[in-house]
Order: sequence, then C-alpha cells, then structure tokens
Amino acid sequence: MICVVGLGKVGLPLIAAIANAKYSVLGIDTDDKLVSKLNLIKKIPLEKNKSLIIKNSKQVKFVNCYSYCKNISTFFLIVPTPSKSDNSFSNKFILKALKKILIFSQKKKLFIILNSTVSPGSINKVILPFIKRNNKKKSIVEFIYNPFFIALGNVLDGIINPKSLLFGYNKKIISKKIIKIYDNLLIKNKPIFILNYEETEIAKIISNYRDTMKVSLANLIGLICNNTKNSNSDKILSFLSTRLSLQESYAGTPYGGPCWPRDNNALERSMKNKDLDLFSFMPRSIHNFNNLYSKYLIKETLKIIKNKKKITLLGLGYKSGTDETVESFAFRLYKLLKRKRKKVQAFNLSSNQIRCNKFITNLSFFNDFKKNIFTSNDVIIFTQKQNLLDFKTVKKLLNKNVAIVDYWRIYSIKHKNYYTFGNNYN
Repeated sequence: MICVVGLGKVGLPLIAAIANAKYSVLGIDTDDKLVSKLNLIKKIPLEKNKSLIIKNSKQVKFVNCYSYCKNISTFFLIVPTPSKSDNSFSNKFILKALKKILIFSQKKKLFIILNSTVSPGSINKVILPFIKRNNKKKSIVEFIYNPFFIALGNVLDGIINPKSLLFGYNKKIISKKIIKIYDNLLIKNKPIFILNYEETEIAKIISNYRDTMKVSLANLIGLICNNTKNSNSDKILSFLSTRLSLQESYAGTPYGGPCWPRDNNALERSMKNKDLDLFSFMPRSIHNFNNLYSKYLIKETLKIIKNKKKITLLGLGYKSGTDETVESFAFRLYKLLKRKRKKVQAFNLSSNQIRCNKFITNLSFFNDFKKNIFTSNDVIIFTQKQNLLDFKTVKKLLNKNVAIVDYWRIYSIKHKNYYTFGNNYN
C-alpha cells in the first residue's frame, strides 16, 4: 500500500493515478469533513467535472489519522507550503507530516517522496536535519524530492504524462521500487533527471519563473501593439515562436494562480539570502510588470464600460480550465466593479464550486448565461481564452448594441461594439 499525505487539488489526482495503476492507496488529511465526504461519496473528484469511482473500498481509503500507516513504507507528501512574510515557503506542514510518519510507521525502511514546492536550501538545512532528530526508531529513510510540473485544470494529465521526471536525491540512482511505481503511474516512459537536492529546488522555481517571463513577454508585445497603429501581437508572436520557443503564447490577461506569483517572490527572497540582492531585480521586475499590466487592462476596460449598467464576466478563474481565483485578474476586476456599484454578474465556466464564494453574491453557471443572453447584458467580458459562443451569436449581440470586451482576440470581429487588446487595426 502507498500513502498520500494531503488531499488537495494535487493530492486527489495523485491518488487517482496511483489507484488506476492498481496500487492500494491510503489518503491522509487533517480535514475531518473532507475525509468523511470522500469516504461517503466513494469517488475521487477530479477536474473538468470528472471523477474516479472507487469500486473497491479496500483499495482506496481516506483517513485523518496516521495510525493507519503503521505497515506502510512508501509515502507521497503533497501538503501546502504557504508563503511566509518574507516570501519564502513555510515547511511547517511538511515537518508535521514527517513527524507523524516517523512516529507511526513500523517499517525499518521508509521511502518518502516530497512533491510540494520548497524554497532552495530547505531540504539540506531544515528537512533532513529534522528527520535525523525525530527518527527515534533509527529507520532507514530514503528521502526524494520530486516536484510536480503541473497546471491546474489539467493536474491528472500532468502527473501521468509529464514531459520528464525530475528527482532530487543524495545518490545517483533511485531505488528500483520507486522507479517501478513511476513506471506504472506514467502513460509511457519519460526522460529521468536525477539532480542533488539544491539543484532540484532551484530547477523547480526557475521553471515557473521562466513561464512568467514567457507570459509577460507576450503581454509586453500585446501592450506595445495595442498602442501602435497597424500592428497585431498574434502575428509577431507567431514569428517569434520559431526563434524563442514561444509556441502557444498569446497576449492576454496577466498571469495569476497559486504558484507563479509566489514562486517569483520566493526566487527573489532566495537570491537575497545568497547575497545576490543586486540581481534579484529580475524576478521582481517580472512581478512588477505583471501588476502594472493588470492595472493598465483594468483602466482601459473601465473606459469602455464607463456608461454601461449591466456587466457580465465569463469566468472568474485565473485561467481557462480552472475556477481557482487566487491572484486572478478576472476576480480582481469583479471586486473592483462591485466596489464601483456596477450591476455585475459572473458566470463560472465549470460546475465545480467556485473558491472565495463568500464574496461572490450572484455567481451562476455558463448554461444559465446562455438562457437569457440577449436580455440581461450591456457588456460581456471574455476573461479567459475560450471560444464560448458561436460567431453568429457574437455578431447578433454586437448588433443589439451589447459591448464585447475580448482580451484574447478570440473572434477578431470588426465592429464598433467589439473591443480587444493586443492589436491596433481599428
């Protein structure tokens, strides 16, 4: 049996992947209500309205107590690592889980795989010394850092079909037992990179930093084109994709979510800790650009909707495919419009419960929007890159004097009521 500690947005898909590979799996979380609900519904909820039915309750079990793991030797840790006041990542939930594992597991040899993102230096300076101090039974502990490179909205695929596997380890060869587990988890074999702990910690954060640079570069090009006559950011990015690995890059809304913004801040903090403060402006500049670009888009949007009364936002998530509103541009715009006393409604594009729902008072689902599309809108704002309406419907809305704000140039219609960003052909 394999144990997964942490039943969050990544932990549950990981359990689904392990169960699908025919392993027995125990899921542990301190949230009593979540554990009870999962055992009651007998399925593992996934993204995109999918779920894995638990046909055999003996194969998959959810608990809130580590006493059930006394006969387990393999653990995956996917617990939160929240940002601290100095922007480094907290290891407190990792250390709590490790302490419980060392107390309750009776196995002489333990394989502990950490999938949560940690700040550079955490494993050698904090985690391994903690294991050594709390390993009262003198168990042999094989500690492996395997950060996931996944995207919300497509987590399960990111786990079972990654581009490569990255392991942080203090030896050159990973145990055959662990490699066999991954061989069974993955759709097909992937390149394996075994780095030391420090290299892996750096590689994980730098990977996300590179992604924020890529998005910010696309938005910078869009910003320039938006203010330059007869220019189109999509054409420029199409050319640059042949030179700068910018495939699938589009100018649009600022980046957001629970990972990229805080990873940039953590990289800056890490550089300062290494007396590299002189160079820490690089991640900080990307972060600052993203914030300034967000303000620019909001300012331009407010100009468009100044005299409009009924405003609809299609999607509050920070990107398409997820309803996560952490650092979401759409959610930031929604709150601003509410403060300005605009009559604004938001439509969730998935059937999952939207986060931050205490603030959202009139959230509906996309199917509800379609029912009264021609009667209840003065402005429709496409916040995510999704072709949600057919071309004829969009044209009909525009002709009925409904303003459409399309940050992603999904339809590219020449019409006085169609507003887009990233080109200047008007």
